[in-house]
Amino acid sequence: MRLLSLGYGEHPVIGPAIAWLERYWTNWELVTGTWYNLWTLLCIYPEVAQLSAAQHRRGYVQALDWLPRLEAQPLTWLLDALHDAGYPADEPLVRKGMARLLALQDENGIWSDARYSTIETTVTAVRLIRDYRSALALNPIP
Repeated sequence: MRLLSLGYGEHPVIGPAIAWLERYWTNWELVTGTWYNLWTLLCIYPEVAQLSAAQHRRGYVQALDWLPRLEAQPLTWLLDALHDAGYPADEPLVRKGMARLLALQDENGIWSDARYSTIETTVTAVRLIRDYRSALALNPIP
């Protein structure tokens, strides 16, 4: 998912990774054991025919359920992947994710993260706000 979100759709590991997902995503516990498996399914649907609409919906509902508990770094990864997969700003998962992202911004304007890179998280958050700003009617970033 991260390689796809960074524009590396032709990277040599993409094919084997999607093949793994196709083989195992009927095992719901395995797929939803980590956020990146689930979010990859959201981002490759409907291009991968073996993923049914029901499986996509189940993953979508799970992602909505996780949103209120996500910290800034995994949230920026999700939003970045959704953006690069073509999810529009008015899509409910994106709107709710962006609202959560804005709520996580520190008073000093950054997105602190004790476990991950504050710099990467902040840069990604700023870019996402820029990319989604017009449709979400967000205030410009100073």
